[in-house]
Amino acid sequence: MGLQLEYYSGIDIGLRRTNNQDSLFINEKLNIFSVADGLGGHLGGEVASSMALSLMNESIIENMSGSFRTNPPSLIKKAFKKANQDIFNQGQMYTSLKGMGTTLVMIWVQDKQVFIGNVGDSRVYLYRNSQLWQLTDDHAIFTEASKKGFDIQENIAASRNLLTNSVGFRENLQVDIFTRDTTAGDIYLLCSDGLHGMISDQVILDVFQSEELKNIPQKCINKALSAGGYDNVAVIAVKIISC
Repeated sequence: MGLQLEYYSGIDIGLRRTNNQDSLFINEKLNIFSVADGLGGHLGGEVASSMALSLMNESIIENMSGSFRTNPPSLIKKAFKKANQDIFNQGQMYTSLKGMGTTLVMIWVQDKQVFIGNVGDSRVYLYRNSQLWQLTDDHAIFTEASKKGFDIQENIAASRNLLTNSVGFRENLQVDIFTRDTTAGDIYLLCSDGLHGMISDQVILDVFQSEELKNIPQKCINKALSAGGYDNVAVIAVKIISC
């Protein structure tokens, strides 16, 4: 039967922001799904997130016919680094864009495997057998301090949104890349922190357990807005129908 996917997406400016620094991109031909959440001033964040998605996609397409074509993780790493370098250079050239950067998270679904790339604190979740798992690690001060066993004090907890890694902010970039086998029935959720920063994983799980796939992105967004909607929100839900 081969690989068949069903997917839906949604994006919202939120209730407190005057511009939308979140972006999402879907390459239907290659089954690449990605979300970016820009950082750095009124203009810089919008520019960085949209640049990251387009540059990543272009790099993968350009290099699929070259020496990287049989190695998707290498393609992804090269694409992230290309986006990082170009965004960093733009930030150095233009004062209005200086210091801009973006999170970037993506999945690339092939017949037998799902490849995941991540920088920043946008997330990929997996929903399977009525359970929800966070697959990516947040590159943020709060998360990394917790993983190292440090006692999380009030001042650190208040800085939970401060990133330790983002695309375009500095020349050197560390990219998390890992692979999962495709399994029919799995649903992958990609989202910016406008979702997971506003509502708990349990609330997200409740949405999955009570809604059809087509309704999940908007229902998740509605939950984030009802919780205050302090940030932009971008959501993509991808279900593997067959593989």
